[in-house]
Amino acid sequence: MTEGSSGQRVRTSKLPPAFDLLAACAGRSGGNPFLFEREGIGVASPSVSSGTGLATEAATAEAITDMGREMIAQLRELTANGPGPLAVGRVPFSDRAQAWMRVPTHLVRRRGPGEPWLLELVPSDGDVRPFAPLRPVGGVPAEPFPPSHVTAMPSAEGYQSMVSTAVDRIRGGALRKVVLARTMEVEAGRTLDPQRLAHRLRSVDPHAFTFITPDGPGGLLVGASPELLVSKHGLDVRSTPLAGSAPRSGDPEEDRANADALLASAKNREEHAIVVEAIEDVLGTYCERLDHDREPVLVETANVWHLATRFEGQLRDPSPGVVELVAALHPTPA
Repeated sequence: MTEGSSGQRVRTSKLPPAFDLLAACAGRSGGNPFLFEREGIGVASPSVSSGTGLATEAATAEAITDMGREMIAQLRELTANGPGPLAVGRVPFSDRAQAWMRVPTHLVRRRGPGEPWLLELVPSDGDVRPFAPLRPVGGVPAEPFPPSHVTAMPSAEGYQSMVSTAVDRIRGGALRKVVLARTMEVEAGRTLDPQRLAHRLRSVDPHAFTFITPDGPGGLLVGASPELLVSKHGLDVRSTPLAGSAPRSGDPEEDRANADALLASAKNREEHAIVVEAIEDVLGTYCERLDHDREPVLVETANVWHLATRFEGQLRDPSPGVVELVAALHPTPA
């Protein structure tokens, strides 16, 4: 048990080696679950609702960097004598959405092979309800949604118009690259289970970073991405941006041809180079050494080939926190 100046103490205990982090995301009605996991390594919580006194919100990543420094100092006190709680958070693309960092009351953390740790943040003058998972994940997939229940926003025609406008602006020299996307809105007609969605995504792409995070009032964002924006361990920093993609194929020869065509594509390589330049410019200001692949490498997921560049560097000093690096990098041209 470790106690800090914030009036909180940490209660730690080991969980069975086979414990699934996804199981820590369930079990509480109305909770705001959080998951960030890759190949069994990561963190999970049944709820990241504020209630510990260790929380901060801000309009931008830059603002949350300043606001989070006191929180991180308090966490260092609590982790001085062993495993301790972590701050988790979200930094959206739009400044109209809220960025936040919170320290969950209950957090399950696995840093490597072996037993995960249960870390509970407990008021010094009281206690918290014991951590009580859980229910099994997985189950039988639901029937697919019929086309009448799926709406593209904007429509295919509207999206084509956006692409034409972007191409005209690039040709006119106003822009170098545009990343366009559209939303597919689904009328589910059923309750969607975030734990089961994440389980399915993880099964399809086990090497991706699978995540669940609160997204606005009553909403959740569930996804999986092979891309690493940034990681920091002491002075070591890493990043693996992705840009440029091609579809996978069930036919091995066609699949290999798609991968080779992507690697040889001047268009995709130019788009990728823009991202590499941006990452190099930002991390280079923090690093005394920064290395990256001289040529893009292929990264495969279940459905898509990606071009990737792996960065590895050493910071000049350990003072920039990972949140500061996120604020400097986000959003990238990827």
